[in-house]
Amino acid sequence: MTWDAQRLRAHVGQVEQLLTQVGEHQDTPAGRIAAQAVQALVDLYGEALARVVALAARAGFGAELTGDELLEHLLLVHELHPDPVETRVRRVVGELNAELRARGAVVELVEVRPDVVTVRLTTSGCASTGHALASTVEDAVLRVAPEVGRVETVAPRAEPVLVPVAELLRPAARRDG
Repeated sequence: MTWDAQRLRAHVGQVEQLLTQVGEHQDTPAGRIAAQAVQALVDLYGEALARVVALAARAGFGAELTGDELLEHLLLVHELHPDPVETRVRRVVGELNAELRARGAVVELVEVRPDVVTVRLTTSGCASTGHALASTVEDAVLRVAPEVGRVETVAPRAEPVLVPVAELLRPAARRDG
């Protein structure tokens, strides 16, 4: 059975809702049992996936596993993604720039640390547009590198003010008047 992207996302959403409901009932005996059952399944499937990743790497096609949205998501959940955090972040920032340029914005990767990714977002629009774009960047980065925890957006670089050399060489009286 192969699911299309829409069905996959709908199912992931349903699973997240069900897990939220289980989490809301962890204080009850049935809720604790449900949470333990879910954790046992996650651990079991995580171990199976780790074996698949190891076999794929030995066979020389481990990197191809990240081209599938569901597999990439599972690799991230189980901390098995073959690409380092910085590689994943650089890739998504590059992909975002293609989209953002059409909207009059540019995102630049400033730094990747274990707990935070810092980006610089330059927009030609209003502040609310900048906030929306910053949220888009944050969502995309955390989707591919959830282990970093947060994304910080720093102010754009100030444009240098260029003063013509001729202006600097003119006498002060002529510049003031």
